[in-house]
Amino acid sequence: MGTDRYIELREISEHFRIDIEVCRRFAEFGLIRIVEEGNTPYVDREEIATLQHAVSLYLDLGVNSEGIEVILSMREQIVQLQDEVDRLTRKLERMEREFQQENVDRPRKRGLFFEL
Repeated sequence: MGTDRYIELREISEHFRIDIEVCRRFAEFGLIRIVEEGNTPYVDREEIATLQHAVSLYLDLGVNSEGIEVILSMREQIVQLQDEVDRLTRKLERMEREFQQENVDRPRKRGLFFEL
């Protein structure tokens, strides 16, 4: 296991000032994944942001593990939806530019005659 990729659970609990069992409960709910090597539990560095959100909800707002699971899931859905909105907005802007360019190049009809 690459030690640069993982942080020991003890270090994380000290950093966030929470009991290791809180992290284990988060793992039970699938919020983070704990990897054990020997008798030492580790968390992937990529999961630290999720863990930070979970700890904040737990400590600052008193949200239980089930609530944290729902909130983080909804947060992820919001991020995905925002990405989709951004993608569709860029596509619409591109289509509008193409449409405007086509209309600039095309003569306009006015009655029976073309406007040049």
